[in-house]
Amino acid sequence: MPSVRRAAVITHGRDGVGAALDRLRTVAESSGVTLVDGDDADIAIVLGGDGSMLRTLGRFLGRGVPVIGVNYGRVGFLTAMSGADLEAGIARVFAGEYRTVELSTLEVSVGGRTEVAVNDVVVAGGTLGRMVELGYAIGGEDLGSRPCDGLICATPTGSTAYNLSNGGPVLVWGLDAMVLTFVAPHALDIRPLVVPRGLGSLLHRQGFRDVHELAVGEGIEIGAVRVEATFAAHDGSRPPYPARAPAVGYAVLGSRRVYFAGDTNLFPEMDGLVPDLDLALIPIWGWGPSLGRGEHLDPEGAAEAIALLHPATAVPIHWGTYAPLYLGLRAVPAYLAEPQAAFSAAAARLAPGVAVRILPPGEALEL
Repeated sequence: MPSVRRAAVITHGRDGVGAALDRLRTVAESSGVTLVDGDDADIAIVLGGDGSMLRTLGRFLGRGVPVIGVNYGRVGFLTAMSGADLEAGIARVFAGEYRTVELSTLEVSVGGRTEVAVNDVVVAGGTLGRMVELGYAIGGEDLGSRPCDGLICATPTGSTAYNLSNGGPVLVWGLDAMVLTFVAPHALDIRPLVVPRGLGSLLHRQGFRDVHELAVGEGIEIGAVRVEATFAAHDGSRPPYPARAPAVGYAVLGSRRVYFAGDTNLFPEMDGLVPDLDLALIPIWGWGPSLGRGEHLDPEGAAEAIALLHPATAVPIHWGTYAPLYLGLRAVPAYLAEPQAAFSAAAARLAPGVAVRILPPGEALEL
């Protein structure tokens, strides 16, 4: 990893870390590192325990700033070193001698509000001591309802916390899954469940063996090419399957830079989403005569999208995908011809600097 120049410092706010701060300042000064209170940093250093680590991980979530902890708490499961090792450990960190480990998170939406959890999400009744009946589904498959005191949804990181205390399994760090554990279930057949993320299990059932699920901001190296998942504004439905998963687009980065939007609507972050973009594969309609379920770009919206993305070339995709159903008809359905013409006209007006290429089936474009 690159050496550190700026480090944010977070403490647990209780007495007893003053001496540790002085020791940290000494190491920073000898390493030429500036300690800061804000978020503009190369790394965040936590002097505290697991609670401080969780708060700091939430604070820097999605910002690309690694977090490392020196244990000044009670357990310190999430910290990387003890207080006695502060000087030697932090000096190595400042020199770039550390490895980052990406942790899975959970996203929960209630009443239109969405929050992200690093450890776990707990569903419980509002009255202490009163049982609740919880219905649940996995991958769109209804699994019924269960009488219990609550339900714990835990990441691998959080599986050693409330989940473990409740008899749930410990998940190895790096496992892309969560565990569902009922709290005091009033039934003999209820056991904890380990659930993989997204629709990977669906693809495995369809015969695909090498499946890598990526969340927004994650990437994978395939030979000389890196594939990164990007945000997509879509409800995540995948008919005819009942399962849902967070929708993503993809940036394919190699000797050329390609953006595949996937199913999405227009969103402000498209502006400069993939810098120095060579090609945008941009959806301009739906499968058939309508835009269908979820959120999709129409020809005008797709032209606005390429105006934000600034690709050298744009190829419209995803319209009239049911074309084979209409082979043999004397007249071509309008939705097989009109979207591309409308997109070309809108692109000429809104993004005149982008070259638009319409590719008939079987035709290729070489960058």
